[in-house]
Amino acid sequence: MSSSILHFDGDDFYASVARLEQPKLLKRPLIIGHLHSRGATVATSRDIRDLGIVPGVSMTRAKQLCPEATLVQINWPLVHKLSKTFVDLVSRFSPAVEPAGLDSLFVDYTGSERLFGSADSFAVKLQKEIKRQTGFSISAGLAADKAVSVVACRAAKLGGLESVKAGSEKSFLSTCPLSWLPSITGNQVSFFSSLGVQTIGDIARIPIETLEYLFGKTGKIIALQARGSERSRIRASHSDTGLFSQIDFAEDLISTEIIISKLASLSSDLCRKLRQQHKSAKRIHVAVRYSDQRLYSICKSLIVPSNRDHELFRTVKELFLKLYQRRVRVRSISIHASSAISITGELPFGEAEQRNKWNKALLSVDRACSKFSPNAIQLAESLVSTKNQDFQKRKETHHIYRN
Repeated sequence: MSSSILHFDGDDFYASVARLEQPKLLKRPLIIGHLHSRGATVATSRDIRDLGIVPGVSMTRAKQLCPEATLVQINWPLVHKLSKTFVDLVSRFSPAVEPAGLDSLFVDYTGSERLFGSADSFAVKLQKEIKRQTGFSISAGLAADKAVSVVACRAAKLGGLESVKAGSEKSFLSTCPLSWLPSITGNQVSFFSSLGVQTIGDIARIPIETLEYLFGKTGKIIALQARGSERSRIRASHSDTGLFSQIDFAEDLISTEIIISKLASLSSDLCRKLRQQHKSAKRIHVAVRYSDQRLYSICKSLIVPSNRDHELFRTVKELFLKLYQRRVRVRSISIHASSAISITGELPFGEAEQRNKWNKALLSVDRACSKFSPNAIQLAESLVSTKNQDFQKRKETHHIYRN
């Protein structure tokens, strides 16, 4: 029995969320992002995507590229609420659901035909139900291969379904644009275009060994996806109750000392929120966006889950120092504490006794911060003495929201 892999992708998701919140924006071109000083673009409505406004471009620059567009502040809580509704709804029908973004996911429908009917009819029913419950439409792609299902989804029209039968992958892929391959980057597309390679069929004719020589493991993956034979598995995962914290600097920074002080403050913010939810983080992600808009990220799993400021900051600082190899000014930094788990009691002896003392101390800090201000008590590492510190503090904007 051949596999049945479905890929669902939201149509104009971020713009749809903005229009659900503000119906008056229904027929306007939109640029969605952060409206504060030096805020960055997150997405645009579909009708202006050809203007070169990519995620990360400043809102000011995006407005210059499309003066007639309306700038909209992104509502992260609503975005995550609708995303969770999307995942929860699909998860009712299959335990093998792999989120691929806030508005896209994979479903392994293999063997579910007897319960819910054919994969095609299931996809159509699900599209209607998501439209009814969330107000936005999704496109769907069906194939026996995960990568082919992504290409099929991109080939489907808005709210449509494209089905690729097993054995017909090569003929379907042959005329599809090279940029539709899920593993290929924009730079690689430009490289191949300069060589006259425009379609997935063109790259499928290049020997696997050649692509592997040029791009290493990624080259082999590109070659297999272009042939419709990658056969990667669905990695089922569950919703993650983590926290994301980001700071956009008023001026691009290059001082490692100042940046680390900001990371200390962000770490405390995250830990405070985790403790409020009685959670501990198992995995920490750090991302750095440079002044040239390049984004680099790194992550690490914690041996012992934690919500303690000094422990989390130690990991955050370690990751940042590994990541910060470019001597280019930094525009923003962010931390994501994921795979959060509920806190369980610890035995009152040995190392746990010391940890319990820390827990009590930090709860006292939380009460003080709640009574006075979020920064009433901070890690010493966050108190860097510089002339610009007060100026930076007034102009920087923090974003903390729950997944």
